[in-house]
Amino acid sequence: MTSPLTTEQRLERLRVRVSELPFWRDRARVELSSWRFNGAPWSHGDPWPKLEGVSVIEHPVATVPEDWPLGETRLDLDLGGEGMLAISYTDGRKDGFGLDPYHQRYPLRDRSFSVAAEAVARLPLGVPNRAAHLKHAAMVWAEAAVEDLATRLALIAETAEALGEHEVVPLLLSAAEEALASLDWPTSTDVYLARSATTREML
Repeated sequence: MTSPLTTEQRLERLRVRVSELPFWRDRARVELSSWRFNGAPWSHGDPWPKLEGVSVIEHPVATVPEDWPLGETRLDLDLGGEGMLAISYTDGRKDGFGLDPYHQRYPLRDRSFSVAAEAVARLPLGVPNRAAHLKHAAMVWAEAAVEDLATRLALIAETAEALGEHEVVPLLLSAAEEALASLDWPTSTDVYLARSATTREML
């Protein structure tokens, strides 16, 4: 079926839907609130006490709730800078990851873990982040299917934008639109506003 919308209008509509999917990405979350910045207590919303050079950010051992499936649990972090993140487990294992605005959700391999990061107050491309602060830090029970769908739709949107007027773009957009049309979106205004308000604080 031919859409009455232009390709650009369809792409913009897809972008809006992709931006809304994170509202429904998590079933539950538990905040991590015992952070230390270079050894000093550091809380949600606090600015970086030091913006120059490398800083060490740490959180002691936290435990995933027993009723959460470990395979669907993520560490969700935005510490305000770029650097290297280490997730350490009580059995001695350790996983390392990059930390930046594009990488904020990390898998967990065990229910008890601690976190340490060596980071600088910078944005992508080395731009100084003068407003660096602890934006969000939590364990989340993710809706894995929603995560996967959001990733696939975001890739379609990026591909369509990059390809411009290529003949495959309408087909990509149609596939995305069909996937979205099959979803049973919540219709309650109160539920939508509650979810969106909470999620926008973390985006």
